[in-house]
Amino acid sequence: MLEKAVHPDPFKRYETLSEFLADLRKPNKIFTSAAQLPLVQRNPTGFWQAVSFILALVVVFLVLKLT
Repeated sequence: MLEKAVHPDPFKRYETLSEFLADLRKPNKIFTSAAQLPLVQRNPTGFWQAVSFILALVVVFLVLKLT
C-alpha cells in the first residue's frame, strides 16, 4: 500500500484518496495472516526446540548449583 502510494510514476499511484483509505483499512491478507498466528502454530517444531533448550539450561544450572 505504501509502495503504491509513493511510487515514482504518478500513473501507478492511487487515483483518489478513497482508494488509499480503502487499502489502509483492509490490509493485504498475506501480511496479516502469519502475524496473528501464535509462534507454536507458525513453527511448532522450532517452538518446542526452544522450550526444550531452555529447560535443559535450567536443569544444567540446577545440577551445577547443587554440587
